[in-house]
Amino acid sequence: MPDDTQQALPAVSSPSPGDEPHEHHLHLLGRYYRQVEAGRKTIEVRVATPRKRDISVGDTVVFHDRDTGRELDVRVQRITSYPSFEDLVTVGALVHAWQGLPATQPDESVGDWAWHPLDQLPDGLFVCSAQILTAWRPDLPIDHSTAHFTAFAPAK
Repeated sequence: MPDDTQQALPAVSSPSPGDEPHEHHLHLLGRYYRQVEAGRKTIEVRVATPRKRDISVGDTVVFHDRDTGRELDVRVQRITSYPSFEDLVTVGALVHAWQGLPATQPDESVGDWAWHPLDQLPDGLFVCSAQILTAWRPDLPIDHSTAHFTAFAPAK
């Protein structure tokens, strides 16, 4: 998977001389482990919990496949911090055709998400969702922080 992301903030510098690299253990679902193993997944995003804040450039991360128990060692090449989840990534896609009914897929839910008609949206939308909806439909009466919209494909 090519790294075509834009880096909003400077990367964390390399460890100072004398600092010894450390080993950290992270667990991945099998499908993500296989992507790392095949070289298709080259970026790992984690919330900066106190334990994960100890990871530094040059350290080794041992990924554990939750399905098989296999292990894969990788060296940390860059760490980028973001002030909030919203600053990390927001991607919206306008879909013109699909089959079936929209639904949260098993093992892919990140919270308590639900589908709503545009005229029945609940209050307190996830900021990223509100920004994407109003970039698509500026007439929607949704209150949210300012979004920076960059079209990367021609509108049809």
